[in-house]
Amino acid sequence: MATDERAADEVNTGEHDGAPWRTLEYFATTRVIVASALVLAAKAGVDPGKVFDAIKGGLAGSTVLNAKAPMVLKGNYKPGFRIELHIKDLQNALDTAHAIGVPIPLTGTVMEIMQALRVDGKQKDDHGGVIQFYEKLAGQLVRSNL
Repeated sequence: MATDERAADEVNTGEHDGAPWRTLEYFATTRVIVASALVLAAKAGVDPGKVFDAIKGGLAGSTVLNAKAPMVLKGNYKPGFRIELHIKDLQNALDTAHAIGVPIPLTGTVMEIMQALRVDGKQKDDHGGVIQFYEKLAGQLVRSNL
């Protein structure tokens, strides 16, 4: 069976059920976007908790954001869904996309952020801990008293 046929077959038959990694690909990319926004706000002197309040009240809000942002704003990265598991699922998404000829450049960038966190020894942290990547780059901790 050709590689592209195998990838499509795996998604269709559930051998590598596409739902989990598609969902986690979404969560990973949105976590990265929110993390960058919160670090930017903190560095600019804006309370990141207020930014979170603004985001959660709009179309960008989500149940996951409401659960994870308060933890992140307190520096709590106690594992729920670990970064190392995100890496595994993002790799599955990238492998399948490459096999069937679908470019997913943002996912590749998110993978490199997750890999950098792994190299820093943060692979066991919750995926909300992706903010630590941006905190390190900006030299700015993100905390709020929500």
